[in-house]
Amino acid sequence: MFHARTAFILGAGSSHEVGLPLGGTLAARISSLVDFKFKEGYKMISGDAGLYSAIRRRFSSTAHEYREAGTFIVSGIQLADSIDDFLSLHQSDDKITLVGKLGIVRAILGEEQNSILYPSGRRQSIDFTRLNDSWFVKLLKMASRAVPKEQVDNLFSNVAFVNFNYDRCLEFFLWRGLQQLYGIDARHATEVVSRLRIFHPYGSVGPLKVDSTESGIEFGATDVDWFEAATRIKTYSEKVDEGEDLASIREEIAKARLIIFLGIHFHEQNIELITPTTKMTAENIFGTALGFSDEDRSVVEDQLQVFLAKMYSEGVFLGSEDGPIRLRDLTCSQLFDRYSKTLPRPTALEPMTFPSSSTL
Repeated sequence: MFHARTAFILGAGSSHEVGLPLGGTLAARISSLVDFKFKEGYKMISGDAGLYSAIRRRFSSTAHEYREAGTFIVSGIQLADSIDDFLSLHQSDDKITLVGKLGIVRAILGEEQNSILYPSGRRQSIDFTRLNDSWFVKLLKMASRAVPKEQVDNLFSNVAFVNFNYDRCLEFFLWRGLQQLYGIDARHATEVVSRLRIFHPYGSVGPLKVDSTESGIEFGATDVDWFEAATRIKTYSEKVDEGEDLASIREEIAKARLIIFLGIHFHEQNIELITPTTKMTAENIFGTALGFSDEDRSVVEDQLQVFLAKMYSEGVFLGSEDGPIRLRDLTCSQLFDRYSKTLPRPTALEPMTFPSSSTL
């Protein structure tokens, strides 16, 4: 189990290990969904029919304007890094924003269904052997180490997750995985997962529904209220409310002694979003920087130094290979492999050190 209070910060690369697309591929998928085109004025030849039908039902007289918004997204998104970046450029256009969010919801739910997490076969089970090389499995192995079934409710008592993705892969994996590992029933697994501290700063496609009596959206669902789901999506340019959720996120970061960044691009606005307003207690930071150049990794290290230094009167010493901030050219899974004994017990590491004069 995790002996020290730990915060995981999750980006697109973390879900990519179970089959969800990264920014460019997701943008292409959204383009195909909102590219509403017709032949001879009535026969649909591209775009998602379900989405456009929903648009026509809600905006019967102006549906063509939303169709044009979709066409504009298709023509311009290829020049942006992601759908979020593109929508940020057009934050003042309500139609582009709505169509983009509808595309996000439809794409994410479709990708959940296409992921290796999605149940298949007559028994609707997950093939966990296909997940062996993912950080999801390694997380559960690490958390459950020496934790008997009688203590399963406290498995993640020291862990919080800040997930910048819109999907619910983590929640669904843990719900299924706990049943498989501990032999607990679905209701008990639901209770355990519901107590997890998982935050989605930019929202998600909806609360995960795992029981017919619950509200929410099933993993990989295809028949949902697209407009209601779209209201849950926030983009970079939309202010995250200064409410309980944001305060809780920052509190978790402030109290964490270990912070682990998995599969994120370290966007400045995301780092600022999670920066606490109170003193931090972090002693070590780990992070994946897969494919980053030495120069870009250095920029991110400086960024993290500023992130931490805001909480202290002195700068933070980055150290060497064994220093307190470790950004590695590794996948999420490889990071777990490399530090399989270190992550659960970070107190064995050299803590943050503070020089007499600021290094900033």
